[in-house]
Amino acid sequence: MARRRLPDSITWTAYRRAWALPALALVILFATSFHAEAPVQSTLPPTFQNEQAEQLLEQARTFDQRFADRRPGSTAGFESAQWMRSQFDTLAGPSRDLTVRSVPVTTTSPQTNRSLPLMNVEATLTGRTRELVVIVAHRDTADARGAGGDAAGQIALLTLAKELKS
Repeated sequence: MARRRLPDSITWTAYRRAWALPALALVILFATSFHAEAPVQSTLPPTFQNEQAEQLLEQARTFDQRFADRRPGSTAGFESAQWMRSQFDTLAGPSRDLTVRSVPVTTTSPQTNRSLPLMNVEATLTGRTRELVVIVAHRDTADARGAGGDAAGQIALLTLAKELKS
């Protein structure tokens, strides 16, 4: 005599009911076991407001007008590097926690494939921990100018350095 097989609908219903209770327990466990951690509080005071943003944008426009062509190898490229160096030197003052140096390097022009000289400015601010944070901004753009790009990055970098130094 052959065994009689239960209809598929009965088997499926029993299967669903058998897993419903453990599945519900797992959902409750996962929902109650994770707690959101409190966000880390910043040690820097909030200092950036609309008026300051307007001032920074104006400083970026002035930088862009003063050093209009900052392409590698250009006179304004070297002058803007010297200006950045002087700004960091002024910020450093007599303290030893901020060191500034100029680093001559070369790059290759994509149009002429010639080697062009340029000057990088490195400022290192000694922190309170051994962690390393690198913040960079470029001063030159080979095919575009504007306060919205490299000039704004330079002014933002100086502003950030002033905030971190204080």
